[in-house]
Amino acid sequence: MNALQIAPQLRATKSTSNLNFQHFVTEIAWFGLAFPAMDRFREVFAIRLGMDASQLIWMASLPALILLVTSSLAEHWLRRYNEPLQAIFWPGIGFRLAFLLPALTSFMPAQLQIPWLFLAVGLPAAAQGIAAVGFIVMLREAVPEKEIARLHSRRLLALNLTVSVSGLAIGLWLDKVPFPINYQIMFAAAFIFSMVSWVYVNKVRALPEIVTPTPGFNCVACQSVQVPTLPGSRCRHRFKFHFFYRHQNRLFRCTSFETLGSMNGTSAISDLRI
Repeated sequence: MNALQIAPQLRATKSTSNLNFQHFVTEIAWFGLAFPAMDRFREVFAIRLGMDASQLIWMASLPALILLVTSSLAEHWLRRYNEPLQAIFWPGIGFRLAFLLPALTSFMPAQLQIPWLFLAVGLPAAAQGIAAVGFIVMLREAVPEKEIARLHSRRLLALNLTVSVSGLAIGLWLDKVPFPINYQIMFAAAFIFSMVSWVYVNKVRALPEIVTPTPGFNCVACQSVQVPTLPGSRCRHRFKFHFFYRHQNRLFRCTSFETLGSMNGTSAISDLRI
């Protein structure tokens, strides 16, 4: 094998890596437009439906408890598939139902609206535990290790920007439009945004495998290409810490809504930070 044979493989890897990089950034930008509906305003919607403090605590804690279980089972789920993208296809769609199911709450009888909202929170969380772990594995297989830090930086920038803009816009929308149609449209629009995000996730492809040269062939460019790997246990531990932290913050916001009477506009201002 000579350098002329290796060069096309390197070019294909770089091209795929650049496309994956763009898809990951675009994906999180669209998801950021949907995220405030679930992370900021769903608790306000629950309070408007009549949830008391204990029910709000359970609604904030339930996803974290389910994530603890399903993220532990993610490794077994991923082993059933050859590629991470195949493994997270249905869990990824199931997780995005977290934006759609609350929109159907107002169609339920009054006595079933709060139980339905619990169901709308719990079912997507079960899928989220598997999808999140598989997504991290997919990301590490789709972008060279040396680009991971830059990718996370760009994704965080895009997420902060879109979450801030979306949160402010949703807060103004909810204050102007009558209840409950305002929340129904908000959740429906968030679901559409999340599905656009999912389209870009499905455009990601694993990096082409580089055929290593025969022993004794000195190719610096080939030696610099490494297939990224991520230990499953470390991935799961980081995932669990992240989501317990997120749901702890959500529990604090529920308490503030209940005790301080925080309005939609105030919640939108809190979207300026992640």
